[in-house]
Amino acid sequence: MQFLTGRETVFGEVPTGGTIEAFVQGSALRSEAFGDTGPNHQKHWISGADHRPVVHAVLTLAADDKDDLKAELARQTEAASRAGIVIVHPQDAELSSWPALEGVERVDVILPVPDEQGVNGESGYWLFHTIDGTQVYRRIDIAHDARHTSRRVGGDQPLSRWNSLGGVTHVDAVLPVPDQRRVDGTTQYWLFHTTPQGQRYRLISVADGGMHTDILERTDRDLTKWASLQGVGEVEDFLFVPQKYRVNGQTLVRVFHDDRRYRVISVADGPGHPDTLVRESRPNTPWFRRG
Repeated sequence: MQFLTGRETVFGEVPTGGTIEAFVQGSALRSEAFGDTGPNHQKHWISGADHRPVVHAVLTLAADDKDDLKAELARQTEAASRAGIVIVHPQDAELSSWPALEGVERVDVILPVPDEQGVNGESGYWLFHTIDGTQVYRRIDIAHDARHTSRRVGGDQPLSRWNSLGGVTHVDAVLPVPDQRRVDGTTQYWLFHTTPQGQRYRLISVADGGMHTDILERTDRDLTKWASLQGVGEVEDFLFVPQKYRVNGQTLVRVFHDDRRYRVISVADGPGHPDTLVRESRPNTPWFRRG
């Protein structure tokens, strides 16, 4: 953390004007370029500020079950104590600590509002969650301040408010079409959802502007239409691979599926968006530790 925040230097001379130079400089020296000024300045950071204790590592624990998370936290805390490690900033990550997530027991899907990312110091999202067996959604905003303050914009709404979600009862995962993000004021998504016949996907679009008009571009199809998803029963989430987004017309995506497994696929730009399997499925234990 000392190195990343610019308080230590571990490299000698490096080429100027590129990613390597930016990494070596650290986030503190480049704070103005990132907008980390005023209340977001380094002096207010939990780690990296001169008056804060030196942080050597950051550990994130996640679990589907609250009791599993508490048990793992206790185990890690005891192990740290035995090893002489001092925990300088334990942080509660209960959903209830987010004002925008009041009443939310588990987040199903988060979908960024395409034209409201980084606008007036905030980014907007549609958050899907389930109440008493029925999925609903709400609009939330997250501030670009030191604590990423969140707020809810309005109450929970039924999925029927979306024109493109006719017949959908549970949204499972959403993948933005890489080369169709804010093209002529419209963003396209592949939306995966649960049906009595198994998981299906459809193509929808969301327009920029205050109404964010959504359209069903293509009706439901079976997962077998994806060459890279052969053998997958249910997609749980997608994660773009860093620095592999639209490189030479290809985007690498991690696909989490079928409880505790993931694979890497590639999606091409252009008509048909051909997809290929880059790496076979493997356990996701390097990513998450579940009870």
